[in-house]
Amino acid sequence: MSSDSKRIACHPSSFGPWAMDPVWVAMVASLAPCAVNFSLMELFGGLGTAFIAFRALGVAASVLYYCDKNPALLHWLSQLHSTIDAIHIGDILTVAVASLPSVDFLVAGPPCPPWSVKGLRGSWNDVRAEPFRRTISIIVDQVKRGILKCFIIENVEGFLQKQNDGTVPVQEVLDVFKNALPLDWSVDYKLYNSRNFGLPQNRPRVYIVGRRSNRAVVSLPRPLVRFQRQPVLQDVIQLDAPLPKKGYFFGQCGRGYSAQQQRNLGVYKVWYTVALSNTKFLGSVAAFAYDRTPASRTDWSVTRHVDFTECLTASGPLLHFLSLGDSGQSIDRSVLVSERALLQGFPIGYVSDDLFSDEAIVAVGNAMSVPVVASVLYRELAYLLGLPPIAPSQMLMRPGLQCCSDGAYFRERSIVLN
Repeated sequence: MSSDSKRIACHPSSFGPWAMDPVWVAMVASLAPCAVNFSLMELFGGLGTAFIAFRALGVAASVLYYCDKNPALLHWLSQLHSTIDAIHIGDILTVAVASLPSVDFLVAGPPCPPWSVKGLRGSWNDVRAEPFRRTISIIVDQVKRGILKCFIIENVEGFLQKQNDGTVPVQEVLDVFKNALPLDWSVDYKLYNSRNFGLPQNRPRVYIVGRRSNRAVVSLPRPLVRFQRQPVLQDVIQLDAPLPKKGYFFGQCGRGYSAQQQRNLGVYKVWYTVALSNTKFLGSVAAFAYDRTPASRTDWSVTRHVDFTECLTASGPLLHFLSLGDSGQSIDRSVLVSERALLQGFPIGYVSDDLFSDEAIVAVGNAMSVPVVASVLYRELAYLLGLPPIAPSQMLMRPGLQCCSDGAYFRERSIVLN
């Protein structure tokens, strides 16, 4: 990675408006200066989210160890990060756990299909759950070495729900850690939505976080603080970006719109034109998935995706922006791949529209949201370093969601002193 691209990855002005939010600015300021240099392992992060999150916080992450077996993504990551910054450690399903390097932080986003509400909900019986099992094994091994300070595991909201076999996956994972980790480790889990962290994307995700106890601190890390600014789609739209030669007016990836997609576009445009004509949405932008066929049951929720998008995934959705131009330039086109990356909080220019391909859509959709991961990392770094809390604000707790209590099953022994 060149020195210029390194500056892109860490300077606040290189990110979208979320990096100017007062809560985020306070987080970064409270960590400065942080002279500690951490090593990082990222499993299934997609595009180096955790590495970028450290840079956004102004904290040095000396080495990014990552694993993936997708050749296109490996080539892509090698272009985004130099071999000095990033080292590929192989396929997680075949690599010897004991051979992996010891690190300070481990961030993982194992494949979610076994627990997705849109899938078969096979849970641990699904063969695609094996990467999650390996992630747990790696974490337990890293903890036993005594170097690891914190781990973060991200997965879909369905991970909190009872599965077809009657089990609750998150509780099973907590039970494994309860039995396998030393007593001076604590683990909790929360449900965070990217919309609360400055991104115009509805992306609820479960974050399981474990940390080694800081004996100088008498309580667990404080809850995260909601960003103050309400994000809108104008935050990510690249009005001045040159459109690629193909793909954006003739379907995603240059394949051309199918007949059904063209019909979908026509219906959605009528619906959203009516919605955007409402004075309530003056100057707003709508985002809709033209690869999904509208039905009468969706008619009531036409305004559902005004000023934000639905959740990005590895399979799409294929999104289209529409605005009426009542506050500037009108927009009526497919979403650029660079805009998809901005919806995940990556720096401006980190993902180029020249990379418009199926692999790019998969990688961005699989990635974790940068400001969410960065905020969780801030929470753990502040605890590790014994920093005082930032100014009080609205806490991120959904009413009635019991899983948001600090400490989870470790509550009775949140801090254990030897």
